[in-house]
Amino acid sequence: MNPCPSGFYNKDEACTECHTGCATCTGGGSNECETCPEGTFLEGTECQNECEDGTYANDLTNTCDPCYADCATCNGQNDDDCLSCEDSYLDDGTC
Repeated sequence: MNPCPSGFYNKDEACTECHTGCATCTGGGSNECETCPEGTFLEGTECQNECEDGTYANDLTNTCDPCYADCATCNGQNDDDCLSCEDSYLDDGTC
Protein backbone atom coordinates (compact mmCIF):
# COMPACT_ATOMS: atom_id res chain seq x y z
CA MET A 1 0.00 0.00 0.00
CA ASN A 2 1.19 3.53 -0.76
CA PRO A 3 2.10 5.76 2.19
CA CYS A 4 -0.70 7.88 3.57
CA PRO A 5 -0.78 11.64 2.96
CA SER A 6 0.06 14.16 5.67
CA GLY A 7 -2.59 14.20 8.39
CA PHE A 8 -3.33 10.46 8.02
CA TYR A 9 -1.78 7.23 9.26
CA ASN A 10 -1.98 3.63 8.05
CA LYS A 11 -4.45 1.57 10.09
CA ASP A 12 -5.28 -1.91 8.83
CA GLU A 13 -4.16 -1.03 5.28
CA ALA A 14 -6.39 2.07 5.17
CA CYS A 15 -5.45 5.71 5.59
CA THR A 16 -7.12 7.02 8.74
CA GLU A 17 -7.17 10.66 9.84
CA CYS A 18 -4.84 11.80 12.64
CA HIS A 19 -6.15 13.43 15.81
CA THR A 20 -7.15 17.04 15.04
CA GLY A 21 -4.22 18.34 17.12
CA CYS A 22 -1.57 16.58 15.01
CA ALA A 23 -0.12 17.50 11.62
CA THR A 24 1.35 14.00 11.14
CA CYS A 25 0.99 11.00 13.43
CA THR A 26 1.61 7.33 14.15
CA GLY A 27 -1.96 6.72 15.37
CA GLY A 28 -5.27 8.39 16.08
CA GLY A 29 -4.66 9.48 19.69
CA SER A 30 -3.71 12.98 20.82
CA ASN A 31 -0.48 11.45 22.20
CA GLU A 32 0.58 9.92 18.88
CA CYS A 33 1.73 13.06 17.03
CA GLU A 34 4.95 13.18 15.00
CA THR A 35 4.64 16.83 13.98
CA CYS A 36 2.33 19.67 14.94
CA PRO A 37 0.33 22.29 13.07
CA GLU A 38 1.86 25.76 12.89
CA GLY A 39 1.45 27.65 16.16
CA THR A 40 1.64 24.52 18.34
CA PHE A 41 4.70 22.67 19.62
CA LEU A 42 5.58 19.00 19.95
CA GLU A 43 6.33 18.03 23.54
CA GLY A 44 7.11 14.33 23.58
CA THR A 45 4.37 12.98 21.31
CA GLU A 46 1.66 15.60 22.02
CA CYS A 47 1.10 19.03 20.49
CA GLN A 48 0.84 21.87 23.00
CA ASN A 49 0.00 25.56 22.72
CA GLU A 50 2.78 26.39 25.20
CA CYS A 51 5.89 24.54 26.31
CA GLU A 52 6.40 23.37 29.89
CA ASP A 53 8.91 24.94 32.29
CA GLY A 54 12.41 23.75 31.47
CA THR A 55 11.70 23.89 27.73
CA TYR A 56 11.20 26.64 25.15
CA ALA A 57 9.15 26.89 21.98
CA ASN A 58 11.45 26.36 18.99
CA ASP A 59 9.66 28.14 16.14
CA LEU A 60 11.93 26.57 13.50
CA THR A 61 11.03 22.98 14.36
CA ASN A 62 7.65 23.45 16.15
CA THR A 63 9.05 21.49 19.10
CA CYS A 64 9.58 22.13 22.80
CA ASP A 65 13.34 21.94 23.28
CA PRO A 66 15.21 21.81 26.61
CA CYS A 67 16.56 24.95 28.22
CA TYR A 68 20.20 25.31 29.22
CA ALA A 69 20.81 23.14 32.30
CA ASP A 70 20.74 25.97 34.91
CA CYS A 71 17.53 27.59 33.63
CA ALA A 72 14.12 26.92 35.17
CA THR A 73 12.44 28.78 32.28
CA CYS A 74 13.99 30.20 29.12
CA ASN A 75 13.40 31.59 25.65
CA GLY A 76 16.23 29.64 23.97
CA GLN A 77 18.84 26.95 24.51
CA ASN A 78 21.87 29.14 25.24
CA ASP A 79 23.25 29.88 28.70
CA ASP A 80 22.19 33.54 28.39
CA ASP A 81 18.56 32.77 27.36
CA CYS A 82 17.31 32.09 30.90
CA LEU A 83 14.17 33.80 32.20
CA SER A 84 14.44 32.23 35.68
CA CYS A 85 16.92 29.96 37.44
CA GLU A 86 16.79 26.64 39.29
CA ASP A 87 19.25 27.15 42.16
CA SER A 88 20.88 30.52 41.55
CA TYR A 89 19.99 34.11 40.65
CA LEU A 90 19.40 35.59 37.22
CA ASP A 91 21.92 38.15 35.92
CA ASP A 92 21.20 39.55 32.45
CA GLY A 93 19.74 36.27 31.19
CA THR A 94 22.40 34.04 32.77
CA CYS A 95 22.03 31.96 35.92
